[in-house]
Amino acid sequence: MSKDSPHRKLWRTKPLLIGLVAIMTVLLLISVFLFTASRIGAFESCLIECSQFSSEYNGEFQLLNLNMLHGYPDFEHLSERLDLIAEQVKIISPEFVTLQEVPWTRTTRSAARYLAEKTGMNYVYLPANGNRWTIFFAEGEAILSKYPLKDVEFVELFPRAGLFEHRIALKTTAVAPWGKIHIVSTHLTDGDPMVNQLQAQNLYQYVSGLKDGNVIVAGDFNATENSPQIKFLGNVWIDTYRKVNPFLPGYTCCLDKLIAYPVDNSLEKRIDFPYFWYLTK
Repeated sequence: MSKDSPHRKLWRTKPLLIGLVAIMTVLLLISVFLFTASRIGAFESCLIECSQFSSEYNGEFQLLNLNMLHGYPDFEHLSERLDLIAEQVKIISPEFVTLQEVPWTRTTRSAARYLAEKTGMNYVYLPANGNRWTIFFAEGEAILSKYPLKDVEFVELFPRAGLFEHRIALKTTAVAPWGKIHIVSTHLTDGDPMVNQLQAQNLYQYVSGLKDGNVIVAGDFNATENSPQIKFLGNVWIDTYRKVNPFLPGYTCCLDKLIAYPVDNSLEKRIDFPYFWYLTK
């Protein structure tokens, strides 16, 4: 066989082809990982059968909203904090609970399910970021209710603040003794203020399209009361906390340490809001 025979050239080329295929495979795997590392997940829920409460109604209801801080990647004191949250929910005994940054971890599994089981409430949960299958972590919004839930849906709020950041509004409808009420839990970006403002506008447009029932919209808006978006929402929706407490600061953010006392000395601003809206449609 001569030096320049086709067989020798093929033998020399084969390692190059194998190397090229290997590189392409690695790049493909990296692309798949990056594409799936953070995405909106699947609904998890117990809509009807998990509540241990009757449908009694005394003419009023309570809402509790909390950004529970997932603490990724260290998850500092997460198990203890879950138990403390469950304990406080049972003490306050609200009809509805809206939660943000609700984690799924390999240790705690679904925090939403855990809290629902501990408090005896129905619930729905939707991971908005992360991926339990690729990075073994996800976080999103949850809603707990003493009453049956139905008509679960979500909307992603645009624009995105980053490639891996998804902001959503999770919505369900509670079948309460006084009628049905839409409940929305949301968490807006803490990045670019203009992106936050546009997401708030996107949220308002979504809620405006709801029909047949009044609406609770609660969450971490990552914007203060003097911001344009919160001023706007406060003019079209009822800020229930401010309605009852016109002169109190109502600070909700932020703790420098997870264990801090007294809490009031650590909070500096109000960025979490509970809104109520009477639908006229």
